[in-house]
Amino acid sequence: MLIQLTQWLDKFWRKTLIGKTNLELNHERASELRAKQIHAVIALGPLMMLANLINVAIIDYLFWHTRHQHFLVIWTLVIVGGLTFWGKDAWFGNKRPIRPHVSTRGTMRVSLNSLIFGLAWATPMIFMFRDVSEAQRVVLATATAGMISGGALALTTVWQAALLYSLSLELPTLVILVSTGNDMYIGLAALSITFALMIGRSVNVQSRMFVESFITSVNQREQGQVISLLLKEFEENSSDWLFEVDAQGCFERVSARFANILGQPAEAINGTKAMKLLQSNLATEQTRRDTNLLRLNRAFENKLAFRDILVQVKIGLEWRWWSLTAKPIFDASGTFTGYRGVGSDITATKRAEASVQHMAQYDALTGLPNRSFLHARLVECLNKLRAEGAGFAVISMDLDRFKNVNDTLGHPVGDALLVQAAQRVSALLRDTDIVARFGGDEFVILQTNLRSSADAAALAERLVSAVGAPYEINGQRMLIGASVGVALAPENGDDADDLLRNSDLALYRAKADGKGRFRFFAAEMDSAMQSRRLIELDLREAIENQRLEVYFQPLLEMETGTISACEALVRWNHPTRGAIPPKDFIPIAEDTGLIVAIGQFVLLHACTIAADWERDIRISVNLSAVQFRAGNLTEMVAEVLAKTGLPAARLELEITESILIEDKDEVLATLNSLRDLGVRIAIDDFGTGYSSLAYLSSFPFDKIKIDRSFVQDVASRPDSAAIIRAITSLASTLGMCTTAEGVENLDELDWLRDHGCKEVQGYLFSSPVPAKDIELMLGLKGAHKNMRTQAERAA
Repeated sequence: MLIQLTQWLDKFWRKTLIGKTNLELNHERASELRAKQIHAVIALGPLMMLANLINVAIIDYLFWHTRHQHFLVIWTLVIVGGLTFWGKDAWFGNKRPIRPHVSTRGTMRVSLNSLIFGLAWATPMIFMFRDVSEAQRVVLATATAGMISGGALALTTVWQAALLYSLSLELPTLVILVSTGNDMYIGLAALSITFALMIGRSVNVQSRMFVESFITSVNQREQGQVISLLLKEFEENSSDWLFEVDAQGCFERVSARFANILGQPAEAINGTKAMKLLQSNLATEQTRRDTNLLRLNRAFENKLAFRDILVQVKIGLEWRWWSLTAKPIFDASGTFTGYRGVGSDITATKRAEASVQHMAQYDALTGLPNRSFLHARLVECLNKLRAEGAGFAVISMDLDRFKNVNDTLGHPVGDALLVQAAQRVSALLRDTDIVARFGGDEFVILQTNLRSSADAAALAERLVSAVGAPYEINGQRMLIGASVGVALAPENGDDADDLLRNSDLALYRAKADGKGRFRFFAAEMDSAMQSRRLIELDLREAIENQRLEVYFQPLLEMETGTISACEALVRWNHPTRGAIPPKDFIPIAEDTGLIVAIGQFVLLHACTIAADWERDIRISVNLSAVQFRAGNLTEMVAEVLAKTGLPAARLELEITESILIEDKDEVLATLNSLRDLGVRIAIDDFGTGYSSLAYLSSFPFDKIKIDRSFVQDVASRPDSAAIIRAITSLASTLGMCTTAEGVENLDELDWLRDHGCKEVQGYLFSSPVPAKDIELMLGLKGAHKNMRTQAERAA
């Protein structure tokens, strides 16, 4: 049990003492510490023996005439015998060399001896206190207190021993004092506890200080060993060198390594002025006035230490960087005798730093400055503007259709295209102008020394023209464009971030106006952007709170005059702004990715409502290119069909031709997987911008929807009539249905019917209506048999 107690105390000691030092002892260090602790106790052995013998003699003398003579004889023999046994170890321990390591058994043995001695010294209080006079009781209490304090402090380095010794004396004493029932002795017991706590705290502090002192000495010893090894390694393998300078500032005792670095014989260097040698090897006249060199010269003149002073020197034909560190040397009389120091060739480090700095400020692909570099120069221009009134322009430029090139021809071709575009832009600029690549296909030009806005307009026009010219990469000819936005300083801002933001707003306007052009920033652009941001925030809230609605517009079959399908369209009734047109929020939804959530909402609600219709009317839902890029379109459609129970054949998904432009192979793979579900696929707005027979041959669409721009006034527009006839003929040949959008009058209806159009859709029959209204229309079973009559009624 004692061993377990001692081991527990050892663990407690580690947590309380060593833990508080924030240092860690491994096994070897711990055993060495135990040896030091025990030796410190043994060193006090003679003094402790003398104190014990004196106290025994005093107790025997004062209590010999009581009835406790036999006890005193036995007690004295025990104490003296113990002191003799322990003193022998202490005596020989002081004579023998200090043991470098001691196991935990040594600590346990010291703790056991201390416990025995403590119990032995507690016996006078136990056996004599009740039967002696008041004066003798005071002697016993005083002797016990003295032995507690003296023994605990003597054993302070072995914390466990001090604790066991003190407790073995203190606890019996407290029991004896309290058991008397006397208020005075109870008070004395309280004082004894206070005194013991103070002694315990002192032991704790002294023990911790001993541990910290030991660990500090061990660390210093190990550091000394490491330093010795490093110096030896330095002398044998380091590329650095040591140097000495005498009181006159001349090199002396030049090492072979230093001579080899300078490329001169050591004899030629000895006696040469250090400053003269360095100045003769300076890189440029500017470096001669370098502050580091002035610091070095000032240190030599004032006999001051210096550290890591950088100088650039020429060794042969190569410029090198040195770092010099030295301290002055004084003899015993205080006379200055020179310097001793170390030199390091840090050329590789300086080159690496320069490379890192270049990488931090320049684009790795094009070699142009990056955002950080341009921002710093922009701040400089603003400072010059405030001081001198020198105006400038910030021009933002994006490459139009670059993503298509990157996606279809691969990133290596895209990178080569960026490099060529960067070269074209750089060729248009003056030496004082800066072009930076901000990332992707975004570039920003800082046009300085601006005389008027006409200078910026001329440069912007040249940028659009030069970047928009054809490129040839790897034998492939390609055509992109450039959209440019211009912000003038100080007219459009006097802050770097404001100017960049305003030029970006102007760029956004150029893109919105059709790309391949430039626009100057105008104040209304900022308000338009703020309005756009508010719409985006409100739209997010509307999606989260399901405030969007699904409306339906019927499609009529020409042959029967009945509703054959309904197109699902999203509508947004804002709580304060009222109805917001789709053209105001759909583009924002596509730019921000919110169209994915909107598309899923429309599909789910449209299919849910259509599943309850009694007639097998198809439901048509539009898909966005963003939904294709999301990657889970097929899974989402399948999940909605399964959830709503709508037959797949009744679902018709509409895509625009522009979707096929972005990533034709991936889009076609998705369309095929959708077709495998059993849904119908329609191509919407056919004939607007990207039409190609290749799209119709690459995928068997179920329907072609003719854009309203061709349907409008088709009866009186030969060009539109020719296009629609071609589309309907092509669709008939390929077995596809045709739907004409935007039918608004009877002349258009009659012409479309006469020229083979299968379905019509437009305000002539019905505008988009809520679900309850479309259900009423579907319930009029005989109402659509005469199409013309119904159209006239609708008109």
